[in-house]
Amino acid sequence: MAVVLAGPALGLSTAASGMAVESPAAPDAKAGSTELLYIDQDRALRAIGGDGTGDRAVGALTDVYRAQWSPDGKAVVVEGNRDGVNALYVMSAAGTGVRRLTFGPASALGPDWSPDGKQIAFIRCGTGGQCNLVTIPASGGVPRVVSRPGQISDPYCYGPDYERAVAWRPDGRALAVGVWCDDDSGGDYTAIVSAATGAQIGHVYGDDVSWSPNGKQIINHAWSTTYDGEPPVVQLRSAAGSLIRRVSPPSTDAIGWEQPVWSPDGRTVAYARSAQDYGARSAIVISGLDGTRPRVLMRGAGYPDSPPTPQDWRTRP
Repeated sequence: MAVVLAGPALGLSTAASGMAVESPAAPDAKAGSTELLYIDQDRALRAIGGDGTGDRAVGALTDVYRAQWSPDGKAVVVEGNRDGVNALYVMSAAGTGVRRLTFGPASALGPDWSPDGKQIAFIRCGTGGQCNLVTIPASGGVPRVVSRPGQISDPYCYGPDYERAVAWRPDGRALAVGVWCDDDSGGDYTAIVSAATGAQIGHVYGDDVSWSPNGKQIINHAWSTTYDGEPPVVQLRSAAGSLIRRVSPPSTDAIGWEQPVWSPDGRTVAYARSAQDYGARSAIVISGLDGTRPRVLMRGAGYPDSPPTPQDWRTRP
């Protein structure tokens, strides 16, 4: 089924489909009190209101790959590359007062702030290629290795994946971390590890895990199981990893969905729409947890196969 952008600025429509896809008559007023952090197609950090207004730059860092609001929404941690090494930077929510948090030749990747705001977890990869799950005080200090490759128990998976982000469970007792697996694993894989010991305590099929605000569910990005060859989709799962339903609209070979994040109230999700050809533009889409009433929050300016990507969603302080 082909999905095409059409109509007014916030419109999304489909050709013949079993899923109702519509455009709200007006933006949700409550959404204007929230702000979505995203990375644009030039790898600059930006934020936009949940109602599609107030799009703004967040600082002047370039080559940004991941970013997260602090729990109080007053600061941002950013994975960026200023000097050939991916490092972490912390700045205000307005993009001012930038300070570097990690140093040295090892890359620091995929950061997430602990729920109490005291620590930042990330994946650190040395020059030899080995990657560990690490935490560092948000104020700066000595990093602590939480989980090494040998603590991942799946026989086909070998430790944290440098391409995946970390996601702290809202209770602060566990983290989701994408791990690197070989082809025999059957697909992308996310380990759930203890924040205290680094031991694996669960796993989820797929990657780019985002926890619901109450920690009882997740949304993630995974290859579709509906038919072979369909691009990645966004799925809703229980915290234990069992599939509840698909969230993103039906796809074709030209369209995929990725990088989902929850709204602050846990009622809606945002995710990126990528297109593999120039006949359809990429976008950030918002929908309900059941996939209903999807609307385009903002469209990408180009590069259809490299969309603007949601990072985190906050209630404005």
